[in-house]
Amino acid sequence: MKLALLGFGRFGQLIAKQLIKDFELLIFDSNPILEKKVKEIGAFWGQIENLKDCEVVIIATPISQLPQTIEWMSPHLSKEALVIDVCSVKRWPLDLMKEKLPSSVEILGTHPMFGPDSIHENFKNHKIVLCPEKISKDRLKKVTDYLEGLGLNLLEKTAKEHDEEISRSLILTHFIGRALIHYGAENLDIETKGYQSLLTILEHVGNDSPQLFQDMNRYNPYAKKMRRDFTKALQQTVETLS
Repeated sequence: MKLALLGFGRFGQLIAKQLIKDFELLIFDSNPILEKKVKEIGAFWGQIENLKDCEVVIIATPISQLPQTIEWMSPHLSKEALVIDVCSVKRWPLDLMKEKLPSSVEILGTHPMFGPDSIHENFKNHKIVLCPEKISKDRLKKVTDYLEGLGLNLLEKTAKEHDEEISRSLILTHFIGRALIHYGAENLDIETKGYQSLLTILEHVGNDSPQLFQDMNRYNPYAKKMRRDFTKALQQTVETLS
């Protein structure tokens, strides 16, 4: 089966290593320099006319690039295509795809709860969130069977449930991590185990682009409330010292 992967950044390169084992993989990216790297892993450098032959299309571009990506791909999709996104927000991308993609295609929202910094050997025992938006039961089962075969733990959520929970986990972690970067947190000669644990946040957040941080906060409707509540909690903590 032919599968299209749109976006060959850090995360796209991570999942491509697995997808190439199981599918005839076509990779699309706006950066022509990546063509050599695509061919080195055994995938094909896709052209727009190739999309019509792909049963599944995975969008792995930055969140903020989703509108132009959908506009670019929409006229060239197979009528029976399944379009899957891997964005770390869910309601906004799913609404956009429902509005802009052909009515005949199926849509599945996903959020893999792992990345290049947390995957060492394989996907086993890592989590992935599924938000079935417009997909048949039979096709959804094929997807879930494949993902479970990789050893992934599947969580099915609504887009609202996902965005609300992720604002209090992933986005909060990135918020604290970016604050630590601005603060200048670093390894010290005298440091506790707790401080060392705090610095591990930088191992993950520091490798992610500022664009990802901006996009998560911009497109998740619950991010603003999280920032407000956390900032209030910090202020309350400071006030206990006065």
